[in-house]
Amino acid sequence: MTSDKYTCVYLHYVQNRINHRLRFGIPQKVVTIDKRRKIACFTAGQILGYSRWSGNKYGTQDWRFCVVRTGQSGPLNLTEGIKPAAQSLLCVTGKAAVKRSLNAIDSIEKQLASGLESVPASYWLGVSNALMTKQALPNLPRYLRKQEGVSC
Repeated sequence: MTSDKYTCVYLHYVQNRINHRLRFGIPQKVVTIDKRRKIACFTAGQILGYSRWSGNKYGTQDWRFCVVRTGQSGPLNLTEGIKPAAQSLLCVTGKAAVKRSLNAIDSIEKQLASGLESVPASYWLGVSNALMTKQALPNLPRYLRKQEGVSC
């Protein structure tokens, strides 16, 4: 179904039970399995945000959010729902941490003219550190200038 050149992200939605979805990222192709399941395929080097939660009659039981860079070589992490593997730039679990990271993502998105896919991997690592230590988010414009080759 998919080629070895792709990193596949498994998307699944069942109302009030499972929601595995992309928060951001532009797949090269999307394969529909059925009305509830899809596979988003990314080429190496793409950055994406992936949200997973599952629940039962007592409410949401499992909260996860990751920002990863796809790749075929180098230091890759196994992440549930992403095959074969990807470089983890930010990964949080638990209700409070996931909500805090999604609020940070919303804040970052408001600062950009382009999508979150254009944010460099180094910034996501800084965001991960800031969220873990409950510090202020790093200054995004500084990272974007570095990416353009302008040093400060």
